[in-house]
This record gives sequence, C-alpha cells and structure tokens, in this order.
Amino acid sequence: MSKRSANLPGFLRPIDRRVTAGGGVPRPASALVRAVLFGERFVVSRALLHFERIERPAGRADERVRRAVELAARNRAPFTDPGLSISWGQHYAIAWSWDRARLERLGVPAKAWIVPEPALAAPAEPPAGDFRLRELQDGYEGQVFRRGELFASRFWERRPSQTDLDLFVRSCGLHGQDDETARPASAIETAEGRVRDHLSRVTPLHAGLAALLLVGTPLLYQAGSQVRINLELQAARSQLSTVVQESSAQFDALQRYQANSARLDSYRTALDLAHPLAPATELAETAQAIDGQLNRFRIVPGRIEAVLGTRTETDPADIVRALEETPSLANVEIRRARAQGDWEVQADLVAAGTPQEPES
Repeated sequence: MSKRSANLPGFLRPIDRRVTAGGGVPRPASALVRAVLFGERFVVSRALLHFERIERPAGRADERVRRAVELAARNRAPFTDPGLSISWGQHYAIAWSWDRARLERLGVPAKAWIVPEPALAAPAEPPAGDFRLRELQDGYEGQVFRRGELFASRFWERRPSQTDLDLFVRSCGLHGQDDETARPASAIETAEGRVRDHLSRVTPLHAGLAALLLVGTPLLYQAGSQVRINLELQAARSQLSTVVQESSAQFDALQRYQANSARLDSYRTALDLAHPLAPATELAETAQAIDGQLNRFRIVPGRIEAVLGTRTETDPADIVRALEETPSLANVEIRRARAQGDWEVQADLVAAGTPQEPES
C-alpha cells in the first residue's frame, strides 16, 4: 500500500504523520482537507517497533495461512496488546508489531492507519549485497537480506560501530549461504506502467464521481455513526429502566423481610419457642454475610438440616463461627457437599430465651 501511495501525485497521497518516542508530529493546518479526503497515516518510528520473520509455506497464502502467521506474530510480539503490520514475500512473512497502549499515550487514535517506518521507506529493489545500514529519524537500522527478501533487522539509537555490525551479520548466519537472486525489476516496472495507464484513462467524469464518493463517504459514515449512537442511547435508557424496576422490587422484598423478622421475634418472645421460620431467616442472614445463599433447609425434631452455597472460597471456621452466633442454633456441624462451594449444615435448635453454653 505504501508503494502504491508513493506513485500517486502529491495531492492524492494520504497525509503522513511521524510518531517517535517523544510523541506524534502535529498535522499541518493546511493539510486538513487532504487528510479528510485521502486519509491520514501515522508512520511509527523504528525505535517503537519489533521485527519478526516468519517462515511461510510455499504456494498461495490463503486465509488459513494468514491467520496462522498472524497468530504466530502476536505470540512473538513482546507487548500485551500488539498491533501488527504483515508483509508477504515469496519465502517469508515480515511482521512489524508495536505497543498499542504506548501509541495511544503518544496521541495516536486507537483505530488509526498505522504504517511502520521501515515498510514505508522500503526500496523497490533489495540492495546488491546482503547487508544494508540505513539512517532513520530516531537512529540507525541494520538490514540483512536473503533470497532477495528482508531476513533480519536491528535498530541502534546511535551509529553502530563496525564491531556491532559484524556481530549482527554473523548472528544471522550469512556466511556460506547460497542466496537466490531477488525478483526481477521488470515486475516493479510493469506495476508502475499499469498505474500510469490507469491514470491516463481518468476522465473528468471519473474524477467527478471519485470526488463525490470521497466527499459522500465521510458524510454517510457520520450519519451511520449518529444512528448507531441513537440506538445505543435507547438501549441504555431501556436498561436503566429495568435496573430501576429491579431495585424497587428488591427494596420491597427487603421491607417485607424486615417486617417478617420483627414478627418472628415477637412469636419467639411470646411462646418461648423458636418459630419454625426463625432458623431459616437467621441462616439466610448468615449466608448473606459470608457472600453466600441458603440453598436448602429442613427442620427435624430438635435439629435443622440445611445446605449453604458460597460464591467465594470461605474458611470453614468462619462459617461455623457465624452460625454459632445465631440465637436459635447450637452445636453446629458442617461438611462439604457434592456441589462445589456448597456446605451441609446440621445444628441443634435452641428455644427462645435459653442462653447458649460457652464453648470450652
């Protein structure tokens, strides 16, 4: 894409904005219209990029191969959320990756058009030899070519010494390799000729239609964005209404629970007996206090049997301590149930007004 853009006239090219470790270069005020019509590219400095060479199978790169190469590039990138730019050669796939979060901190939009600096500055033909040292905006890049394709890349902030260069070349294992010749230059020339031929056939009508399309597309995009925002706003209002209704129902249930709890206390005080629902109420309160719920409850003569479900890993001692503090239960015993996070509870019922004996 970058090579095609280089062949276009200057007024048809997208705006290039440099992004270095110190931040992004502001867009000139005079380039706003061109950026809207033809796009805006953020050219990321080599200092912010990571290089990977991935062997690709011979033949056509179908969707399966492309997904496999992209997955491999993501796994090798030293970033939590990497962005990728993959170029395909006859023998290798070259993957440039960058840290999306860092670029956002430098002022690059999340969905921006990002172009790696080495890909933008790549020559039409590889060098005559195997190695090349290029001076870039933030430092120097060493490139090693094999079989006419980029094989390795390394970046230095300062000009490397000859020792550094020799070490880098030796690490790539170039010596003794029988590299093939690069692809013929006629392929590039043919592509350039086709571009010129297409441009020569552009009529005023074609230019007018293209301008109408370029101007109308942003307007349609804005209209679609507005419709999407309105739909999302309506959905948010509907969800808010549902939350309010659920909160009202929960508040009503809480009031009924408090009224029933007060009534149970009056029953127990009047009859000097634990109301049948009092242990269930206290177990439900205890389960809520330990971030759980009462799944099952049953009263047998003088005892209760229940199952408590907990959402988090809770210390069994904390469960027993919380249950022993309830007025209507004593001699609490628990054990794990079959379901994960569930506890089977057995305890003696205590009559109202009967003090519990302290544990020794």
